[in-house]
Amino acid sequence: MGRLTYGLRWLWIVVGVLVLSVGISYGINVFANLKTGGLDDTSAGSSKEAQLMLQSFPRSRVSLILLAKNPLGTIDQPSFRSAFQNLISAVETDSSKPSVTSYYTTGSPSFVSNDKKETFALIGVSGDQDSAYLRIKHLLSNASIPVQLGGPAASDYELNAEVARDLPKLGAISLPLLLILLLLIFRSPIAASLPLLIGAISVLGAFAITRIMTSFMDISVFAANIISLLGLGLAIDYSLLYVSRFRDELDAGQSVESAIRTSSTHAGAAIFLSGTTVALSLLGLLAFPQMFLRSMGVGGAVAVASAVAASLTILPAILSVIGKNVNRLMIPVPISRNLNRKSAWRTFGTFVVHWPVSVLFVTLGALFLAGSPFLHVKFANPGVDTLPSFFQSRQVADSITKDFPHSENPEIEILLTLPESPISSDGLATVISYANQLRELQNVVSVGGLTTPVSSRSESQLSAFYSQTANPEVQQIEKLYVSGSTTLLTLSYKGGSDDLSTQALVRAVRGVPIPDNSSVLVGGQTAELVDNLDSLGSHMPTAIAIIFATTFVVLLVMLSSVVIPIKAIILNTLSLSAAFGLMTWIFQEGHLHKLLQFTSSGSLDPTLPVLIFAIAFGLATDYEVFLVSRIKEEFDRTHDNTEAVIIGVEKTGGVITSAGLLLVVVVAAFGMSDILSMKEMGVGLAIAVAVDAAIVRTLLVPAAMQLFGPLNWWMPGKGELLEME
Repeated sequence: MGRLTYGLRWLWIVVGVLVLSVGISYGINVFANLKTGGLDDTSAGSSKEAQLMLQSFPRSRVSLILLAKNPLGTIDQPSFRSAFQNLISAVETDSSKPSVTSYYTTGSPSFVSNDKKETFALIGVSGDQDSAYLRIKHLLSNASIPVQLGGPAASDYELNAEVARDLPKLGAISLPLLLILLLLIFRSPIAASLPLLIGAISVLGAFAITRIMTSFMDISVFAANIISLLGLGLAIDYSLLYVSRFRDELDAGQSVESAIRTSSTHAGAAIFLSGTTVALSLLGLLAFPQMFLRSMGVGGAVAVASAVAASLTILPAILSVIGKNVNRLMIPVPISRNLNRKSAWRTFGTFVVHWPVSVLFVTLGALFLAGSPFLHVKFANPGVDTLPSFFQSRQVADSITKDFPHSENPEIEILLTLPESPISSDGLATVISYANQLRELQNVVSVGGLTTPVSSRSESQLSAFYSQTANPEVQQIEKLYVSGSTTLLTLSYKGGSDDLSTQALVRAVRGVPIPDNSSVLVGGQTAELVDNLDSLGSHMPTAIAIIFATTFVVLLVMLSSVVIPIKAIILNTLSLSAAFGLMTWIFQEGHLHKLLQFTSSGSLDPTLPVLIFAIAFGLATDYEVFLVSRIKEEFDRTHDNTEAVIIGVEKTGGVITSAGLLLVVVVAAFGMSDILSMKEMGVGLAIAVAVDAAIVRTLLVPAAMQLFGPLNWWMPGKGELLEME
């Protein structure tokens, strides 16, 4: 590969220029094609319930919430009422044919604030939600009264726009710091600029590929963050490894062509195999049905493949052209030019191999302590309270929660489909019997729907009441709770919507015997959480098996050892447990909230540990390959395990810690996002990378390899241990 790259160096440089050009002109516009949402399993009961609700009760769909305030009095003043109704009339002219529900059409006090100065309208739209939101927002731009527009469509649009703004903003923070660190590491501005150039090529190339992929699959808007994070971070890591080896070979007296070939043989092989491991680990996310996780896996794998390809072709081509000029314009800084050769790393490696048991005892204890908060983790689907406070949709939601009289939990929704009309004599008897069983469940406060007036009427009286089809009251109730043979029941309960007791209630509702020839779907916020946790839990073993098998096979093939892959899987898992524990301590328990500028929701998004596990496990294997491949190279040369471990730490300690530091800078920049889920992911990955690079690879792995000795290299069929060769 090195020989071919050197021979075709100008062709690969042209390819690099083309990738940059296409990425800037085409790939950078990928954001318009990305999707929001995708956190639910579409095959789950709550998802099916939501779809049936849209079909059977279309007015139940709330896309937008129009909040209005009368600064001069109450909402009953004729001038305010007239202005508000004029706004509603304007909204109703939109091409999405919105349905609007408000205080002035229902008379419900739930639409009126406690001080009677605010009111809101629920707007349901069909078709493209983003387009409808923008059109309605424009219609309201000249409102004569103070208005704000919130709701799911508004928050989705604002979220998409914020992600697009985040990347340039976070890049402006991280890139200057990365350049400074690279200058300190390489001392040469030429060498320091190469990782950033390869990072730009990788990210823009991945954006272009992803935009093509959006034409035949849905990809989450958050995939752009993963592409930027992994494309830039891994391209910098791989470039650091390759350029460091190339400079080492030049220092050893090799020609430029020979240095390229040697660098590709060793550093290039490590980059290819580690990149393969990271990409395949991310593709393990395809085991999940959630669009969010699947698209993050695909987008991340594309970014990794782009970083590997650029690092193995375009980077060597550039080095082939500039040759020994890579060391020109050296900057005098009080740091050794090549951190791989600092005597301190040899001293450090010698200490570890002389005290392996003590090192293992102390570091494992620290990891277990850091991971202990995760034993008390609480999961909840992200709500509006996780959005930035400057989002208008967040402000609307906060105002409704704080200023309006309905503060109870969101209800559990139950759609009961019968073989006959729910208001027929037989159908109503079935509904009443089923509702009575629901009322007997623990923590149930009330059951709403057709049976709401059952306490004041007998079953026969209720049947007679619904037989009055011309009665306006009957028509209103039927409109709210009946669609064909399907009826809606709502269940209120004690406790919070995310409490374990409420989750148990959802399961209990699903356990109530279903009437003959009928079907039941249970939905609502808690049901969505229960289904999400069940879906993640049922698919997680498959994803873990893919990730573990990938890691095992790649390390087995690369190192011809069974022992090292098993150790790598165990130690990677330990380092991730520490990261999850610290994430729980920070975000669920609210520590460091002032420093990181967030408000704790008291829980974690259940998809984030899954996502971080796939990414961080691959990155941990990345550094495992960097270290152990160099140890194997020395062991194959000397057959001295102790010396091989020391030299491996000496030669790669600086590269791994430098690469880890650079990657921490990249991912920690995402921790500065105003979007809480992005902040959690950035901080969680930064912790995982820091723990792995600073503790696991420099302490645990060398100590374990020293204790295992020649057993490190055991392989069935090899015959005797290598020390006996």
